[in-house]
Amino acid sequence: MPPLRLLYLHPDGLLLARWHKGTPTVEARFPAGPDGAADLAHHLAVAPRAARRAHHLLLVDLPDESFQLDTLPLLRGRDRSQLIARRQSQHHLDTPYLAHLTLGRRPASANDPGHERIVFAALTRPAALEPWLDALRQHDIAPAGIHGVAMLGSAIGAQLTPLTDTALLACFSPAGLRISCLDRGRVRFSRLAAHLSAQTPEPWRAVHDEIQRTHHYLLGQRALERGGATPVFILAPASQHTALRTACPDTPDLQLIPVDLQAIGRRSGLRPPIDDIDALPLLLHLAARQRGLLQFAPAATRRHLAIHRLGAVAGLGAALLSTASLVVSAHTLLDTRQIDAQVDILRSTIEAEETRGRAIAAATPPLPQPLATIQAILARHAELQQASGGPASFLHQLAQALDHHPGIDLRQLDWALTPDSPPRQHIQLTLTARGDPASFLRALQRLPGAILDVPPTDDADVLRSSQTLTTPSTSLEIRLDLPSPAP
Repeated sequence: MPPLRLLYLHPDGLLLARWHKGTPTVEARFPAGPDGAADLAHHLAVAPRAARRAHHLLLVDLPDESFQLDTLPLLRGRDRSQLIARRQSQHHLDTPYLAHLTLGRRPASANDPGHERIVFAALTRPAALEPWLDALRQHDIAPAGIHGVAMLGSAIGAQLTPLTDTALLACFSPAGLRISCLDRGRVRFSRLAAHLSAQTPEPWRAVHDEIQRTHHYLLGQRALERGGATPVFILAPASQHTALRTACPDTPDLQLIPVDLQAIGRRSGLRPPIDDIDALPLLLHLAARQRGLLQFAPAATRRHLAIHRLGAVAGLGAALLSTASLVVSAHTLLDTRQIDAQVDILRSTIEAEETRGRAIAAATPPLPQPLATIQAILARHAELQQASGGPASFLHQLAQALDHHPGIDLRQLDWALTPDSPPRQHIQLTLTARGDPASFLRALQRLPGAILDVPPTDDADVLRSSQTLTTPSTSLEIRLDLPSPAP
């Protein structure tokens, strides 16, 4: 909650107080007249910026006020607002400081169409307020409210015994003795006797006389009913109650009830105890704490106040947004620093590994030959390993094939491995036949496939000799071109 400053305007000048946590503290006093308003403007000019930006409440405690009770038909919405505005303008034509307070509604019945009782209140001397408001405007201070001290009687009445009828309330302040009429706890009328104060000789006797005078006036205005004792609550410290009862005895029309001013202050949350008959600390405290206090500020001032509040809300929103941005920026900065730290660690690790690799390379002895020469030798070695296989596998197949053809004899076998890439093996066989030449021919047709363990292909070329096949010495030559055997 922003700081709160109270400007209490009374007939002798203006009092500036600061309220914080239930404690009102008087900061400065300014005399009435133009000089006092100029002193206020100078005081605000040299005050800290936080003091000028605080909420300011103007409390008016002047005798120049009016209370008019009127009865209106039961209306709602726009019709009620227009009727109230019209009645206000009829009652008070020369002041913009107007307010109204409803005292309750009586619903319609068979004999009564229903009505609403409204008190029209006004501060009837605007010239007493304008110099002080001008001093505030010079420093762009819009008062958060202009309130009448008389309306604080409702807040004091709420601290008393529940009021079911009319009663009077009297208390002292720097402005004088204020006597208010409460109708079921709400202010119906109020009067300030500015010629009386806490320093008046025999103040309680003077209080008794003013209460009787006010009572007679209200009886004449039919605000009070005759034939009964009206309760009168008088705020005073407990130490003054004996003198009060002595100076203010009850009458057939009045029942005077002393009320402990300190107890009222404690119940309302006022921190410092009140040790005087002056109720100003209680009035300032109630004005600071009370919500929905009757507003006398004109419409233009209220609009300016609304704009001022919107500006304050916008400023607060901008401050919150800036704070959120700063928080996000700080979080991003921290993340960035963490990432930079991780990058530095990785860079250090890479540099260490590179250094270790260079150290290992430096410790490795040099090669006896250039790298290209060694690579060529290794490639040739791989080729030779491929060509290192002998004819063992082929001879094994040949032996199996001849075992299945006992009429064929191997006379000669030539085997060679070519240095081609890839290398291949060349085989030349010379075979002879025994027995029937026709059987020999059939065996020869199957022999190449049996030797290769595959059907006859172009890789096996069978060449017959020029000799005829009618003699037992008939021979046959076979040339084979096969892939290199496995090493």
